[in-house]
Amino acid sequence: MKLNVEQMQTIEIPGNDTAVISGLQEQCLFIFDEGKGGLSDKSYILSYHEHSVVLVRSCKELIISNDLQQSISVQYIPIGSQILAPDPQYLRLLDVLKKSKDAITVIEVDDETFADIREYCTLIRRESRNDRPYSLRFMKMLESLLAAYISRYLMLSWQIRSPENTAIDAAEKMRSLIDSHYELPLSLSYFSAELGLSEQHLSKIFKEKYGVSYIDHLNRVRIGHARQFLSDTNDLITDIALDVGYNNSTHFCTTFKRLTGMSPNQYRKAHRRKANLNDSESV
Repeated sequence: MKLNVEQMQTIEIPGNDTAVISGLQEQCLFIFDEGKGGLSDKSYILSYHEHSVVLVRSCKELIISNDLQQSISVQYIPIGSQILAPDPQYLRLLDVLKKSKDAITVIEVDDETFADIREYCTLIRRESRNDRPYSLRFMKMLESLLAAYISRYLMLSWQIRSPENTAIDAAEKMRSLIDSHYELPLSLSYFSAELGLSEQHLSKIFKEKYGVSYIDHLNRVRIGHARQFLSDTNDLITDIALDVGYNNSTHFCTTFKRLTGMSPNQYRKAHRRKANLNDSESV
């Protein structure tokens, strides 16, 4: 499975107008870094807004409307089905895509992640306009970010949905998912949308039930696992940040230092010095 970033195209849609894309023979992603409007494959219509990533299955004709007066730019990236490497991340996304039955899926992306997506798209477009070879580094970073985020988002959507959610059930479900799937994009706004309760209400009932705020518990769980990874592996800090659910390594390092009193690198060095001392004493 491959996100064909080298085939990324930019579509310009004039204000208060529509764009029709025909013959989509494979799955693809549309990245809306601006604007708002609707998408339709003639069977139903879904709305999008800026910071949306939209997964579209193969269809004969996709109609995208722009509800703003000014024109907008939309990025389009085909998704191939060929497995080019045994990368667990891509295999997981391919499995998720096979299970998805929706012709159009609008995926809400958090601000930090979307800022990274926008930056990589901008860099790739800039190189394309200047007739320069595509940067494999930028393409790989964009592919990795999109594949990880979309697979996590879709899997989480299927796990959390329930016909009924009482206040207690909602708090317990949030806690359970945080503890078992801390690496997923568990934003409060996402819980709100999926559980049908306001962010303020969810925040209140979670703290009342567990005595700690939702975000503090999420950060503590993630940083706890990060400490274990730092102790037991030689993985890069950026990789560990992604593994525990932080799409931004700067945010991860800031949170880690706030909760532990030291940076991830300092923690790793201190833990290994202690381990070496224990080993020498036992000899």
